[in-house]
Amino acid sequence: MIAWITYRFIHWARKEEEWVDRFRQHYTEFWQDDNMAKVRRWIVNEQEYLHLEELLQKRIGNDIENTQPNRLSIEENQKLELVDRFVL
Repeated sequence: MIAWITYRFIHWARKEEEWVDRFRQHYTEFWQDDNMAKVRRWIVNEQEYLHLEELLQKRIGNDIENTQPNRLSIEENQKLELVDRFVL
């Protein structure tokens, strides 16, 4: 019984270690992407967030169901795509 409990504990510890290692790898890869750092800055910086909020309001506004055509510029749509990648 003790051997089985020890085995289960070691197995659990290895799984936990693998998960932490994968998380660290993904976390590092995520922040090495300059675009992700840029979007984070847009979100946390009050001045930059005002511009982002304006863009989000321009796209969505009162149209929660997204029934209106997208009339944003190419640059505005690219910025929204970066935000989508950050969030997802």
